[in-house]
Amino acid sequence: MEKIQTKVDIEFFTRQEACLVYLTTDDCGACGALLPKIESMAKEFPLLNAYHIALPQHPELAAPMAVYSAPTVIIYFDGKEQIRKSGRFSIDEIRIPLERIYNLYFIG
Repeated sequence: MEKIQTKVDIEFFTRQEACLVYLTTDDCGACGALLPKIESMAKEFPLLNAYHIALPQHPELAAPMAVYSAPTVIIYFDGKEQIRKSGRFSIDEIRIPLERIYNLYFIG
């Protein structure tokens, strides 16, 4: 999972074939606890680009991406948002729909 260090816009993610974006804040305990689980899950999908964004360093992304709470996971395929989970969620709430879409998209 790549941590975004430079300024990017929402088009950076929507131009990609498939990507996962994990958005966090510095004062969120759940954000830190979920990060290694999100990273591990993302490795199960090698054709999915995965990014971590710390919102305090990138406040310009919150409004365009409609992020109002942390943690938030957004998954895009062909530039379209397919999965979004915010606040309290389990890894399986992401993995199960992601696996279905990923397999349809890449395996056919």
